[in-house]
Amino acid sequence: MKRILLTLAVLLGTAFFVPQNVVLADGTIGSANANSSVIGKNNKSSLKTDTTKQTNSLSNDGSPANQSESTIRDKLGETTGSPDMNWVTSNILANYKMYHEDGSITDFALGASHIVTDLFTAINLNIVYPLFDQSLSTMFDLTNITNGVNNILTDVGQYTKSSWQSQAFKDLLYLAFGIGLVWVFAKTINHGGGLKSILTVLVVAIIGTAWVGSGSKVLQTINTLTSQAQTQVFTATSNINQTSFSDTGDSFQNALRYVYFQKAVARPFALGNFGQADVASAYQNKDKQGNPYRLIGGNVDDKVIASFASKNHYISKDGGLEWYQSAIAFMSPVMSVAYGVPLLMIGLANLLVQLGAVLLYYLAPFT
Repeated sequence: MKRILLTLAVLLGTAFFVPQNVVLADGTIGSANANSSVIGKNNKSSLKTDTTKQTNSLSNDGSPANQSESTIRDKLGETTGSPDMNWVTSNILANYKMYHEDGSITDFALGASHIVTDLFTAINLNIVYPLFDQSLSTMFDLTNITNGVNNILTDVGQYTKSSWQSQAFKDLLYLAFGIGLVWVFAKTINHGGGLKSILTVLVVAIIGTAWVGSGSKVLQTINTLTSQAQTQVFTATSNINQTSFSDTGDSFQNALRYVYFQKAVARPFALGNFGQADVASAYQNKDKQGNPYRLIGGNVDDKVIASFASKNHYISKDGGLEWYQSAIAFMSPVMSVAYGVPLLMIGLANLLVQLGAVLLYYLAPFT
């Protein structure tokens, strides 16, 4: 019995004092006891580094945003003067909503106001604004529209000339001209003034021939000039950087969409969350109410909301402005329609005029 106890004591002593071989992280075999201090130091250093990185990555507002402030301002054209509305629509449009701090489950009035706010904000951001934005993007894609209409005019011009020169059409033309002369002769006998009627028929024939021959080029020139004039109208009536209206290409289209975006999306966002007329004014007051670009950047969790609510009574559950947010959200779809319809009508009117010119020229040989 004593031998058994002695043997156990020796084994225990060996376990405590003899270094154990272990496979280290690099694949080599080493002593666990000899490296314990090193591993401990490495673990502490790694933990400290991870903690430092996490601390640096977390701002005072909570989790880091998906999009940085500088990127957002560049894409909005605030620093470059050339907004990229396709990027804005794809990356940050959904972040232009009403933010609010949640209350207790028994605060039914607060919960009801938040439901109303979220509902009408979603209607504006997901239905009304995208509909008008896409329509404006199509209607004011003036480069493609102008070139497309000009191509149609060229094709119609070739068709008109070939029709005019065809034998069948010549026979109809001669028949019509003969009938016109007979009508003029009959009118001369009954009412006089035959010379004036004859001259009228000749003038119509000459002008008609000239129109069929060169009307395509004339309409193409007018079409291009009207598109350029349209950009000048917006240059004179808009406060956006006029360099964006320098041509009829993507810069004009993006500038126009940016104007609509500021009215239909950015304005309700600034009013509801900061009580300011625009994001620029809210940004100037960022030290008191919070940086609006932090919300626009996305990845807004409860910690971010709490950091804003602590100094922004528009977002705070105790600010008493939850129904104010609801009113702004309720009016946002209405105002988006009010701002979008006139712009859309301008683009639609221009397109209808261009299509009317095509139709007129197409019917010219028959009229």
